[in-house]
Order: sequence, then structure tokens, then C-alpha cells
Amino acid sequence: MEFELIMQSDLGRSNFTDRQGASELKARIEEYWRKRGFEVQVVLVEAPFSAAIRSARYDVRSELVDGLPRQRRQA
Repeated sequence: MEFELIMQSDLGRSNFTDRQGASELKARIEEYWRKRGFEVQVVLVEAPFSAAIRSARYDVRSELVDGLPRQRRQA
């Protein structure tokens, strides 16, 4: 399977730990795999306040295994 690296100018400036950024990342992951014939489950999980980063955050979790989908979507 061949993978392509998607370079987007705003990728390095986005904050993927807040709700808006995590939602954007979720949509990007789902769209990436949908275009390749896979249906993946991606969810946002609100994490508690962290003193280390001085804010609350959202985690993006998926069913991907080592970054790959488990199976192709059913036709």
C-alpha cells in the first residue's frame, strides 16, 4: 500500500489539542481514509486540566492499528 505525505501550509500552526483543532484533525483523518476506501472510527475525548500544559485538552483516538485501518469498508 502506498502512502502520500500531505503537506498543508497551516498544519504546523494548528492547535490540535483544543476542541476546534481536534475536530479538524478528526475530519482530516476520516476523509483521508475514506478516499482510500476505508471507514475508520475516530473520536474526540475531553481530557482533564493539565498543570503541565496549563489547559484542558482533547485527545483524538481511533481504531487504527499502527496508523493503519483494520479493514476496508463493505461494498
